[in-house]
Amino acid sequence: MLKKLYSKKLQEKIARGIIVIDKEAGITSHDEVDRLRHIFKTRRIGHSGTLDPKVTGVLVCGLGKGTKVLEYILLSQKIYDCEIIFHKKITQDQFETTLQKFIGTIVQLPPVKSSVKRVERERNIYGIELKNFASNGRSAHMTCAVERGTYIRKLCHDMGTELGVGAHMGDLRRTTAGPFNLNNSKPITSQYLQKLRRKGRVPLIGWWYLKKIINYIEPIERALNMIPKITVDGRLDGPIRSGADLFAPGVLNADNCVTGDMVQIVNQNNTVLAVGTAVMDSKLMVQSQKGVAVEVSKVLCG
Repeated sequence: MLKKLYSKKLQEKIARGIIVIDKEAGITSHDEVDRLRHIFKTRRIGHSGTLDPKVTGVLVCGLGKGTKVLEYILLSQKIYDCEIIFHKKITQDQFETTLQKFIGTIVQLPPVKSSVKRVERERNIYGIELKNFASNGRSAHMTCAVERGTYIRKLCHDMGTELGVGAHMGDLRRTTAGPFNLNNSKPITSQYLQKLRRKGRVPLIGWWYLKKIINYIEPIERALNMIPKITVDGRLDGPIRSGADLFAPGVLNADNCVTGDMVQIVNQNNTVLAVGTAVMDSKLMVQSQKGVAVEVSKVLCG
């Protein structure tokens, strides 16, 4: 009875969920997704941004309708713990001075092995913090908060060029992707997930392992935490699920936003129904008795 109950709950989560994989070194992001497809017996799984085989850490994966929110994580800030290895000995003062030159807007030329067109492009480096500088002056560890599409490997190379000694990236671990990080989420390795899934097939006690798997799958609403919410009357669930735009009279409450902002539409149970673009600011949405408040661009429930 318990196994049947938790099997049903697991299927509901697989149909509309997010799971944070702690990617291991030596395999590709696609390999991780392929493992999940075998574990959950579904093809409808995707990830929120490729990590090189050598790189470990946060790989946010969408299950079922959870794949629809991955683009919003792709667009968000990423944070990495990075080792940089210098080709010649330098001082900590030299490195700290160089770090300051790479905070803000920089220009990067993607690496030769990258999958994008090799043209210079601007990227924002929101912050770099030196965590440790080796006593022999040949390496350092730093935390980098960067815009999507920033190549940390290239960042290390360019720092080495600026220093005049050359440098390359050592170990790299992604600790944050949008609202998900190693501390506020429930990261799990796909190998451990495979073990739980196998044990979930054991008679009598299998339900306990299914329950553990369920606890690792988070609601898709977590992926949209950074987007303003527009709460609507429950009677609008049907029309919004069908892709209709939101009109002002149906707005019950609205987080602070202005015209043109991306917003999420949620019902009174805080279930996200859709994502769209605000056509009026939040104050007007609540007060107005006519007009379109949000133009719906993507339905996430239904």
